[in-house]
Amino acid sequence: MARFLRLSASLLGLSLAVAALPASASSPQAWSAYGQQVVKACLAASGLRNPKPVGERVDLPGGSDALTSALLLEGTYPQPHMAGRRGLELCLYDARSKQARVAEADRLISLSRKP
Repeated sequence: MARFLRLSASLLGLSLAVAALPASASSPQAWSAYGQQVVKACLAASGLRNPKPVGERVDLPGGSDALTSALLLEGTYPQPHMAGRRGLELCLYDARSKQARVAEADRLISLSRKP
């Protein structure tokens, strides 16, 4: 009986974690809408000129009701002294608060190695 209760508690915890994903993550349409929301928020938070996503979004589960998504952005620095230099930003999107935060990420990869 104790084993059954532990299994039931584990399944309940797993069910709660899955339910926390955007729109229960039950459909491709829900994930697509969430992906568009992430891109829109990250582009709005970016300090780069003409930012665009680079690569694929990475989703990081963070507990029973949290999901954070990471997205790499590329654009050009708007400051005159940067003379249009390309730059990278890492955007972290908190699904719970619907807030995006960005940080300079030029040191993550070398832009000179890109094709």
